[in-house]
Order: sequence, then structure tokens, then C-alpha cells
Amino acid sequence: MVSIGSQENETYLSRGTRFLRALRLKNRWHEVTRTDVMPITLGFRLGLAFVASVNIPLPTRIVAHALEPIDIAAEFGEGPDV
Repeated sequence: MVSIGSQENETYLSRGTRFLRALRLKNRWHEVTRTDVMPITLGFRLGLAFVASVNIPLPTRIVAHALEPIDIAAEFGEGPDV
């Protein structure tokens, strides 16, 4: 399944990497979430939001397609490296 369009329902101000570094939380944040970004969004209702958006999303068109399945073992062998 492939979809595109949902990223347009928010106004992203930043990926939050500088914010994490300024608070000296980058390593701890990565341990907890396994990502190096903490999105900062701007939206209706609560204004600025960090991490999870609690704002009302904008209307967005999302396009989704169901494609042929991928056989991981045939593509990458019996012990694929994640």
C-alpha cells in the first residue's frame, strides 16, 4: 500500500532538530522515539504544537494505491538486514 498527501494537512514550521539540540535532548529523544526529529507545527485551535499534532487538520486529498506484494525473501535472501 502506498499513499501520499497526508503530509499536507499540517503547516510544519520545523523538523525540530535544532530545538532538540538546544534542550540537549537529542540522544534521549532518539532512544525513546528512534527518530531525530520533533516536528513543530502551527495550526488552528492550539497554535504551536510539538511532537504530536493536536490541531485540527486542514482538508487534504490523500491518494492511495494497492500494489503487488513484495517477497522479501526472494528479493533480499533468507536473512535480510533491516
